[in-house]
Amino acid sequence: MSHLRFGKNVIRSPYLITRANFLACHNFSFLEKYDMLKNLEDGGIFLLNSMHGKDEVWAHLPARVQKQIVDKKIKFYVIQGLQIGQEVGLGERINVIMQVAFFKISQVIDDKIAIDAIKG
Repeated sequence: MSHLRFGKNVIRSPYLITRANFLACHNFSFLEKYDMLKNLEDGGIFLLNSMHGKDEVWAHLPARVQKQIVDKKIKFYVIQGLQIGQEVGLGERINVIMQVAFFKISQVIDDKIAIDAIKG
């Protein structure tokens, strides 16, 4: 579990958070093992790395996760990070792929700036 916080002002409080507005899951099997969406706020964003594409992923989600997505009105994004990693020569190292997806979706900073910084 990692916690990452952004704000316009310096954040001077404990690092761990209990209410998130963006959550990413790098490992699909975690959906069965953990309550991944417990701390995601209503209307929050959920990014899932999956072996299933956008058109078939819903059928593979545990019913509990489907219910949370609907009940909390979560904005749900799926990425096939392992497939992309293989295609671009990163193998199973998907951290960079997930970082780029985070910056693109969250718009915390311009994704092109983020990509240039990651490449640098």
